[in-house]
Amino acid sequence: MIVLSQSALDLISTLNLMSKDPNTKVYTPTRENYQYLTDVGLKNEVVLLDFSSLAPAQTRLEWFRNLYRDRKLLDQLVEEIRFETDEVVFHSYDNDPRLGYLIQRLSLCCDVILIDVLGLKPKTLNWRILTSKSGVRNLLYAIVMTIIFGPIFLVSGAPSYPILSLNLAKLQHQERLPSSSSDLEDHLFYQPLVSETAVLLLYAGAFGVGEEKHHEVFRTLVEILQKCNFKIIVKSHPQSEIPEYLEMAASEIVPKHVPFELVRLEGLSLIVGVSGATLASASDTPKFSLLKIYNDEGTDFYELALSQLSKNPELNYPLTFDEFQVTLNKISRGAHNG
Repeated sequence: MIVLSQSALDLISTLNLMSKDPNTKVYTPTRENYQYLTDVGLKNEVVLLDFSSLAPAQTRLEWFRNLYRDRKLLDQLVEEIRFETDEVVFHSYDNDPRLGYLIQRLSLCCDVILIDVLGLKPKTLNWRILTSKSGVRNLLYAIVMTIIFGPIFLVSGAPSYPILSLNLAKLQHQERLPSSSSDLEDHLFYQPLVSETAVLLLYAGAFGVGEEKHHEVFRTLVEILQKCNFKIIVKSHPQSEIPEYLEMAASEIVPKHVPFELVRLEGLSLIVGVSGATLASASDTPKFSLLKIYNDEGTDFYELALSQLSKNPELNYPLTFDEFQVTLNKISRGAHNG
């Protein structure tokens, strides 16, 4: 079996497949996934796909040329894989046109299986409503990717935040449910140094708001957590740089290449962030989203994030920091008294 590991969200599924069969081979385009999968001590072969078109500081002409190089690399990879296996697993259909092309080509010669770790199937956006700067840019991006890799994509997401998705309707594939972390051995997990007042703070860069508003929210969050005597453990998005004020406030920073799903949560008082699949998943630890403080209600980003977060009915949404501080004081007192 060949497994395509496309983001941190699929690492539990990928590890389960690797653990079941040491002959399972993994390809990943992300350095964080590659680092984690090669560090966990399993015997499986893991291959990093180093795409030329993703290199920094390229001119447009260089980017176009490198896209064609990447397509040639992927064509060669299809020929290698078709002689290695007849079963290929993939996990994602959004924002990944290079692997989308690979998956589409492999579906013509192999059994292709989707283990959907995103859980939000793409729906086509009407191109007429893509009038924002971001919308036009993504529409042009979709046209370029279609020229290079073929008519296998659609533009989905929200009008102000469109994304390029693999058109699953054009792909012959099967689907399986994602596996659980409970199937994994203990040594594959990261254990933070928790205490009775430890909080896991989920950090990502500005998204849907300006930098000033973004840092104002996180600085205020840090201040009230410190006032309530919480120990702050930071888990950042792999592509986000942790700001200095947050580094200084943190008692521990979880390594970037370790996915949230493989962090032990036992003993934490709470988990707090803004949005993302991490908060959308259920857990025994109380979770808080600052979405209603961070974003204006009714914006495309707000609605998109809320639709994802709504999968977790236990998630709490404080409306103001004053309200949140009252809740934190109650949790802190309970932890100390307990």
